[in-house]
Amino acid sequence: MGAGEQRVFQIVKTAISAKPGSLILIDEIDLLLHVRALKNLIRYLAGIANEKKLQVIFSTHSMVMNELRDCTNIIYLQNTVNKTISYDGIPTEFISDMTGQENKPLKIYVEDIVSEKIVKRICIQNTWMKFVKVFQYGAATNAFTIATGRFLSGQQLDNAVIVLDGDVHKTVEDKKKQIEKKYSGTEDSKDKNVKTILSCFTQYNLSNGFSPERNLWSLVVNNQSLNTNSMEKSDEELYSKLCDINQSAILDNHDYINAPIDKVGIDYSDGLLQILQLAQKSNDWQEMIADVQQKINEALIKLNVINA
Repeated sequence: MGAGEQRVFQIVKTAISAKPGSLILIDEIDLLLHVRALKNLIRYLAGIANEKKLQVIFSTHSMVMNELRDCTNIIYLQNTVNKTISYDGIPTEFISDMTGQENKPLKIYVEDIVSEKIVKRICIQNTWMKFVKVFQYGAATNAFTIATGRFLSGQQLDNAVIVLDGDVHKTVEDKKKQIEKKYSGTEDSKDKNVKTILSCFTQYNLSNGFSPERNLWSLVVNNQSLNTNSMEKSDEELYSKLCDINQSAILDNHDYINAPIDKVGIDYSDGLLQILQLAQKSNDWQEMIADVQQKINEALIKLNVINA
């Protein structure tokens, strides 16, 4: 057997023989393993860990972990000069950097696919797409980790815009508190530094504290000027499903978008695009995106890639 295979047997033997409730630490679990073997090992260890109530913690540089989210809890660690920053999951910026994807002047960070599509619609409308790269950061707390991590590692903040959904951490004070949890310095310049980190944040203007998904739904179904007779058949069907939603039965705000798309049976990305196009016809669409659009515009002007 090769060294990688021998190592697998040692790892499995350790897990099988460990007492229930044990903690197992493994350094570079992917060492000397090809992709398929690594996936099989992780899933096998997850099964043993669940059965015996083990906690298995391992380090890895393999991007395969992104395909194993169903059985792993990923913490991404970034070393800065002063401290190590931890993220829940792997923000897409780091995936991009590690895979050598195209670098553009402005990086825009968003929570999820819905926000990414909204931001891209804004940039397409203003012919900004050639200047921006959009990254998903996942959990809202990662937004503050990213901003603080960039500052502590000496990266510029002028080339970054961080978009919050706007349904949590709404006020400046809320945001400051979140940044201060990540920024643990005690120097005299701390307040100034927190303010600098805060400067790259923006958010959507949402009605009544709605989530972006519920707000988009509201823009569509409450737009009295929409005429189903002039809609494409696919838009009409999706519009009908949006209007049929029983709000009292909604347990997850994402279902304001997900449920109608699922019922129509179309590709999620296509359905989301259709909903955004319908939402854009509302007079309140511009109000929802105004602050985000202005922040991106200001950032591009500072970077000297567009004119004021």
